[in-house]
Amino acid sequence: QPRVLREPAPAVTLSAFGADGLEFNVGFWIEDPENGQGNLRSDINLAILAALRQNQIDIPYPQRVVHQR
Repeated sequence: QPRVLREPAPAVTLSAFGADGLEFNVGFWIEDPENGQGNLRSDINLAILAALRQNQIDIPYPQRVVHQR
């Protein structure tokens, strides 16, 4: 993503062991926050998802069983 600065370098940290998976924080700096941050966060999240899929890493979504009486 060209809007993300190389310095300071982006960082990914493992923040928690969740009930349904690992939780990570992704941090990065941009030089033009006035152009919007939400759209950039979405682009980066989609790129992460594409990289996971390309490397055949599945995201296990929680499953619930509903019993009806």
